[in-house]
Amino acid sequence: MKFPVQIELAEELVDELARRVAETLAKQPGPAEPWLDVNGAADYLAISPRAVREAARKSGLPVHRTPTGRLLFRPSELDQWVKSGEA
Repeated sequence: MKFPVQIELAEELVDELARRVAETLAKQPGPAEPWLDVNGAADYLAISPRAVREAARKSGLPVHRTPTGRLLFRPSELDQWVKSGEA
């Protein structure tokens, strides 16, 4: 059996909570954003797969590694990296 819980919060706490949730969501990749493998990232950035691997190793290219060592990339993170001037 479930019991409904009601919590009353002051308006300024609700506003602060909403602001923090919005900030957190803005930092997260969208749920529909695809993962790119090395070849996909290379195509996306118009560079070679070798350059992608090297940039991930040396130049701070944002990369996610699977437990098996596979490199995966998010397009939004690649865009941010290019815009940051680190590319």
